[in-house]
Amino acid sequence: MGYILWRGLAEEQAVANISLFEDRVTWAVSATGYCLLYLVPSRAEEVAAGKRQVNWVLYENVADTALPGVLTDAHGVVHPTSLPPGVASAAQVAYIHHRARQHFPVYVADAVCATPNPFIQGVFDLSIPHYRRGRLCLIGDASTLCRPHAASGAVKALTDALALGDVFTTPGTLDDALRAWDTARSTEGRRLVTLGQVMGRAFVQDVPAWQQMDAAAMEHWWTALMRGQHWYVTEDARDQKA
Repeated sequence: MGYILWRGLAEEQAVANISLFEDRVTWAVSATGYCLLYLVPSRAEEVAAGKRQVNWVLYENVADTALPGVLTDAHGVVHPTSLPPGVASAAQVAYIHHRARQHFPVYVADAVCATPNPFIQGVFDLSIPHYRRGRLCLIGDASTLCRPHAASGAVKALTDALALGDVFTTPGTLDDALRAWDTARSTEGRRLVTLGQVMGRAFVQDVPAWQQMDAAAMEHWWTALMRGQHWYVTEDARDQKA
C-alpha cells in the first residue's frame, strides 16, 4: 500500500473563512490521513489580502496496483509519477471535492472545492549509497528523494550546497574533502528518508484515533514518534533531537 498527494491552489476570494489561514499552517486530520493548507502569493506574486492563494495538499492511501488508474488523465494518458494541473478528468475533480466534503471540516473542504484544477503527485522515496563519484557530486533531490512530510527538500538542497562549498576551505586534498562531504551528506539523506517513512506511516497509513486524543495524548504521541529524530535540517541538527 502506498499513497498520493492531491494538490491545488484556490484563489483567496473564492475561499470562505480566510482568516482561519492567516499567519499559520493549518492541519486538518481525519481517519483517512490529513490535509495541510496555507496562504501563498498569487500567480502575479501579489501578497496583499484578497489577492493571495490558498495552497493545499491532501493525502490519500492508494494501492500500488491502482496507481496507473489514478494517474490516468482525462484523455486516457497514463502519467508515470504525477497528474499535472489541468488534465484531471471531471470525475477525478468531483471525486476529490466529494472526499474533502466527506472527511474534513467545512472550511477545509471549501478551499479544496474552490480549486478547479487539482492535480496529483505520487509519493516516492529514494536513497542512494553515495552522493559522489570522483569529482561529480549530487545534491538535493538529485541525490535523495524524501517524502514531503518534513518539508525538507529545499533546505536539504541548500545545506548540501553550503557544505559542498565549505570543502574548498578544508585542509588536505580535495578528494579527501569530497569523501568526507559524501559521508556526512549521504548519512543525512538516509536519515531524512527514514524520517519521511516514519511520518508517512503515522500520518497517513496507520493514523491514530485523532478524535479520541486530547492535547496531552497528542503531545505524548508526537514525542514518542519523534524520539531520536529531528524534524528540520540544520547545521545544529544533532542538538535538536527530541
